[in-house]
Amino acid sequence: MFFTTIPATNVADSEIHAVDPPMSAEEIQHRFCPNNAYAEWLWNELKLLNREMGYDARIGLYSPTGTIGGDFHFPRDHREWTDVPPPSTRAETMLRVLGILPHEDLVTAA
Repeated sequence: MFFTTIPATNVADSEIHAVDPPMSAEEIQHRFCPNNAYAEWLWNELKLLNREMGYDARIGLYSPTGTIGGDFHFPRDHREWTDVPPPSTRAETMLRVLGILPHEDLVTAA
């Protein structure tokens, strides 16, 4: 039988057993607000996609124009960008589809 010892780390006991304090109602609303979560997800997705596409921080964030993706937000017909549904109407649906928000409603529970 072999025994392995794991060296102790230099972390104080209080740090090992520390528990995050309970969140206030405002913190819960901020954390679980679908619009806030969607905005954070989109921002991080753009940064990571830029990195994947080979762009780095020296040029800032890059977003192509003139693609079919733009037609969703800026239709080529008689409508204006204000005539299409705003992103806030898609936030919760997209977060649930992506598996980021669970199917139970955390927002109303907050």
